Amino acid sequence: MSGLHASVSVSLGALDLDVALDVAPGEVVGLLGPNGAGKTTLLRALAGLRPLADGRIALDDVVLDEPGTGRFVPPERRPVGLVFQDLRLFPHLSVRDDVAFGLRARGVARAAAHATALGWLERVGLAGMAASRTTALSGGQAQRVALARALAPEPALLLLDEPLSALDAATRADVRRVLRAHLTAFAGPAVVVTHDAVDALTLADRLVVLDGGRVVQEGAPAEVARRPLSRWVADLVGLTLVPGTVRGPGSVEADGGHLLAVAGDEGLTVGQAVHVAIRPAAVALFRSRPDGSPRNVWPAVVTGVEAAADRVRVQATGPVAVAADITHAALAELALVPGDDVWVSVKATELDVYPR
Repeated sequence: MSGLHASVSVSLGALDLDVALDVAPGEVVGLLGPNGAGKTTLLRALAGLRPLADGRIALDDVVLDEPGTGRFVPPERRPVGLVFQDLRLFPHLSVRDDVAFGLRARGVARAAAHATALGWLERVGLAGMAASRTTALSGGQAQRVALARALAPEPALLLLDEPLSALDAATRADVRRVLRAHLTAFAGPAVVVTHDAVDALTLADRLVVLDGGRVVQEGAPAEVARRPLSRWVADLVGLTLVPGTVRGPGSVEADGGHLLAVAGDEGLTVGQAVHVAIRPAAVALFRSRPDGSPRNVWPAVVTGVEAAADRVRVQATGPVAVAADITHAALAELALVPGDDVWVSVKATELDVYPR
């Protein structure tokens, strides 16, 4: 097995997709990006549902699509398992027959297909639902059936389009655990499209970020989350991303003109374009200018207050717009509401600066 080697060029309306993607056997790649970036189009091209305008798709050294040579393997003949965002279970079939569908379509005898389907239903914990109609399933159960149906024909490539997006929070965590276990056991390459940071960080071995039909960043999940190169990814992982320019040792001028004191800028040069990443937990808020001489302090106006179970996210706009995570007790003490004036303070050592 050599995995997936794809160079995908597709034009679809305003989207001009041009992406090179290699996925090793046993590797799970997470595809991220804003709406319209080309994630689902790329997945459909790999599955054969969207023919290439140019490029080449090869799976385990077998060419599936190559316009230059006229080679095109139709979707039903590709060894690809696909889990759609809306699952697309057959409402008129039993759960067992739905899982067996791909096998039957490939000519497997009914008894053998049913036996394989039951084996997969046992793996996903739904053997007791085999005779039920798919319409009787809960969201989490339907997701597991869709996964079993994709895996039952033993595909060489597994594609999942937003596999957990339709689930509630409690079900999502449980199904995510099941999905991760099966992805870990899957011997072939797998590609997962998601908009969820937790899904991306827990399911994928490597992240590929698309924007405007191009790859704008890729790497290990922890590295992409720590040093995002786009505001979309920064928002996804909860960081404030400030573009700027190095003005001297330990000094970055934000694009708006405000100077930030930074640490850990070794290897950067004066005039170099950089990003400064700020974690919300590193931001302190005050009603009056803090005492002492903090190196990064500026006035701001509260533009949003959003409470969660374990913290409060405060949005503050000033020379540098930031998000701050504070405790419920701190919110009560500060008595902040949108429109209030505050002072923002961030230690230089809490800022991560890196090239754009």
